[in-house]
Amino acid sequence: MEIFVDFGLFEVMLALGLVTAARKIYSRKVLGGLFLLASVLLPLALLFLVRTELTRWLAAACLGTALVNAARIYSEIFRGSKLAARAKLTRMTG
Repeated sequence: MEIFVDFGLFEVMLALGLVTAARKIYSRKVLGGLFLLASVLLPLALLFLVRTELTRWLAAACLGTALVNAARIYSEIFRGSKLAARAKLTRMTG
C-alpha cells in the first residue's frame, strides 16, 4: 500500500473553495435569498416525505439548524451588515 502524504493540503483547498463560493453566493441578494429559501424548504419537505419516526426527528433537527442559520445569514445579507460591505469592497478592489 502506498501512502500519499499531503498534510491536509487538499482539505484546506476544498475549504477555501467553499468559502469563496459562499462569499460569491451570499454577496448577491437574489442568489443568497434563493439559497436561503432552499436551505429551509428542503428540510421542511423532508418532514413530510419521511416514513419512520427516527428520520422525522433527524429532519426536524436539520430544519431547526437551517432556520437558525437562515436567520443569521438573512440578517447579514438584507440588513446592510459588515459581511455585505466587505463583499462589496472585495468586488470593487479586486
